[in-house]
Amino acid sequence: MEKQKYLNNLNEKQKEAIISDKKAIYLHAGAGTGKTTTLTNKIVHLINNLNIDGNNILAITFTNNAAKEMRKRLKEFIPYHDFSYLTICTFHAFGYSFLKQNINYLNSNLTSSFFIIDEKENKKIIKEKMDILKLDKDKYKVKDLIKKISYIKNNKIKKQIFEELEIPKKINTKFHSSEEQKVFDLYEEYLKNNNFLDFDDLIIYTYQILKNNPSLTSFYQKKFSHILIDEFQDIDLIQYQMIKMISQNNFIFAVGDPNQNIYSFRGADPLCNDLFIKDFQADVLYLDQNYRSTQNILDKANLLIEYNYDEKQNHFKNDLKSNMNHGEIIYKNFQNDKKESEFIAKKIKKLIKSSKYNYKDIAILYRINQLYKEIENNLIIQHIPYIIKNSISFYQKKEIKDFLAYLKVLLFPKNDFDFKRIINTPPRQIGKTTINKLEQIANEKQISLFEAMDYVPETDTINLKINNLKKTFQKLLKIFHDESKCNLSNCIHLINEEIKYSEILDQKEKDKNNYNKENENKIKNNLDNLQKFFDSENKKQKGTFVEKLNELLNTITLHSEKDDNDKSQVLLSSIHKVKGLEFKIVFVIGWEDNIFIDDTEKYGKKNVQEDRRIAYVAITRAKELLFLTSANSRKFLFHNKKNRFARPVSFLEEMKFSKPKENIIISEPNKYEPIIIKKVANKVSYKAGEKVMHDIFGKGFIIAVNKDILSIIFPKPHGIKKILITHSTLKKI
Repeated sequence: MEKQKYLNNLNEKQKEAIISDKKAIYLHAGAGTGKTTTLTNKIVHLINNLNIDGNNILAITFTNNAAKEMRKRLKEFIPYHDFSYLTICTFHAFGYSFLKQNINYLNSNLTSSFFIIDEKENKKIIKEKMDILKLDKDKYKVKDLIKKISYIKNNKIKKQIFEELEIPKKINTKFHSSEEQKVFDLYEEYLKNNNFLDFDDLIIYTYQILKNNPSLTSFYQKKFSHILIDEFQDIDLIQYQMIKMISQNNFIFAVGDPNQNIYSFRGADPLCNDLFIKDFQADVLYLDQNYRSTQNILDKANLLIEYNYDEKQNHFKNDLKSNMNHGEIIYKNFQNDKKESEFIAKKIKKLIKSSKYNYKDIAILYRINQLYKEIENNLIIQHIPYIIKNSISFYQKKEIKDFLAYLKVLLFPKNDFDFKRIINTPPRQIGKTTINKLEQIANEKQISLFEAMDYVPETDTINLKINNLKKTFQKLLKIFHDESKCNLSNCIHLINEEIKYSEILDQKEKDKNNYNKENENKIKNNLDNLQKFFDSENKKQKGTFVEKLNELLNTITLHSEKDDNDKSQVLLSSIHKVKGLEFKIVFVIGWEDNIFIDDTEKYGKKNVQEDRRIAYVAITRAKELLFLTSANSRKFLFHNKKNRFARPVSFLEEMKFSKPKENIIISEPNKYEPIIIKKVANKVSYKAGEKVMHDIFGKGFIIAVNKDILSIIFPKPHGIKKILITHSTLKKI
């Protein structure tokens, strides 16, 4: 009986899922129903009761933090067990581990010492390729090209999969223009030449190798007899096929909630849920006992998501139930976003004053990031501490990125990307002219920038600078490859001693009269912390210094999620970023058409269902108090939205919110009546080249006129904005 002690605090449906001996199970776990507890206990059951070797278990999670949390919980349940041999990781981490051992199956020039590039590095490379091709920056946006490249890379594989499944599906595998195709070709060539992989490659290459090498696939089928997948609703078709290939005839346990599928923009496909049940002939079990929210909050969530079901989706219907006391759910409509944000700030002050809540109990959620600015202003005015989710992480700080770049170049000197980052860091008086000269030599001789340093003519004006740089790297490489002197425990300090990074940066700031002792200390502390982290990893990892370092640098890229903040602060976040989190009090703002709901004329029914799922996720984050707010007008203007005066979103009607009474409305207009704009008799005409004044963005310069929309460039940080000609505060100057 002692072996089953972990089942004591679970409900009957959780126990059923854990002890079931069915080969394939789809556990439909609604929001707040204890899915992580169930999944973790399933692993405990496999090890404790069924004596399954940890080597034979693969658990896939959606985030690195979820993987960490699962390991922590397992350690609590079975403290004496060694979990180091148990594979708990994300799909991308699995792909990384797989490719480290099997990338040679690709028959490309990529080696097992490859580096993974993060999103910022990805952006920098694509921007560089756009500059080489001299693309029109108004016509081609870096952000859009990044999305398109990822979209096309994945679609090429997905098209093949749909054809094999004999599912008719229109899949776009071509770029809109030859210029976009050229950027893609240059980008892919650059990755291969520099031994780089992006995050898409980790999945795509793993899938391709498994598909084309049956004997290797068979090895992984035997290795992982039991496979568990968390957040199954968020996986894409390629990830699903990967799992399908390695789980042939194995035990597979998928936990998901199709009602929380909100990542279609990342490729998540609801079809995978149906395919899983069909392909594996899976039993569908349900968790519907919610341990997070009060019943009246769940009632609204259930009412809303009901509109997403049709006859085909009845097996995914899952009404949530709660035994929690009655909480409060309030909807308020405001005249504008200023009044909305004032109300929220004052309400937070009042809640804190009651001494029942701390600031960290509160979250303010929004569908789109532009919404938080007005809220932030009022939190500052009211002296309310806050944090915005996904502020800069430790590994994205400049000094950290600089030192990681040094290490990558020392590991692989042909790495042009990181070499360009550090060629003048710290400052060495090497500018664009020198870099252009090196690039010219590299292109002519088809070699790397590092190698090009050897071919700079002695008579060239840049020769002295390059010689000094070569000497620096020769010293670094000598130290780096002497394991008696250099290891993970001291490599950061050794590099800093040689390049004088901290000293030179400090002097540069003093010369510019920008010196700040606090900033100097921050840089030094950050480098010390990086060295301490490396030192701790040195004791854990096995292999040579070079092997350990390569592994560590890729692990940093894969695991660079920012840890949650422990301080008592109100959290401001997009809804997508808080999936899996919970708060006693939740404000969800911006419940308006064309803000909470995308343009249905363009995207149709399927997109409205995803919008509804996003609303469902937002609502089910709240434990005790839930505030939903809308505003009849907002200061900002999205060029792709129809009009800045909006109706409250139809989801409110679906949740049976009654029209607010006069005494609780903080706005003059009725709940479902937008402000009506009178037609202007003589609409002002504008043309490119004219100057204008905007009440928020200040003075601007019109660069283009397209029907009723002006493209205006404003001073930093605003940049180019698209604004309607009829915008009330826009004036010619």
